[in-house]
Amino acid sequence: DVAFHLGVLLSEMGYYAEALEYYERSVGLYGPDPVVACNSSLCHYHLTHIEAALKEASKALVLDPEYQNARAMLIMLKKQSNGRLDSESFQAKDTPGNIETRRD
Repeated sequence: DVAFHLGVLLSEMGYYAEALEYYERSVGLYGPDPVVACNSSLCHYHLTHIEAALKEASKALVLDPEYQNARAMLIMLKKQSNGRLDSESFQAKDTPGNIETRRD
């Protein structure tokens, strides 16, 4: 899945908006995947698109209810979004996980 791996590379370089485009291509080519959804959530988080980040993290858990990175991401997003939706409150150091580099 070249699109997925390009998304990972772009994410790791900090090109989150561009990475999202490749994650979307991956889903278009190979269908929904919890790792892609969680990585997309993390990109949205870094772009301070909190509602989109919540949506993608939730989607990852629907696809795989046992996926711990998605669960941690969702918990963190919900805690941070309770009354603090300004971009200053969202900092990369608070992120529960890193971009995952492998799909199952």
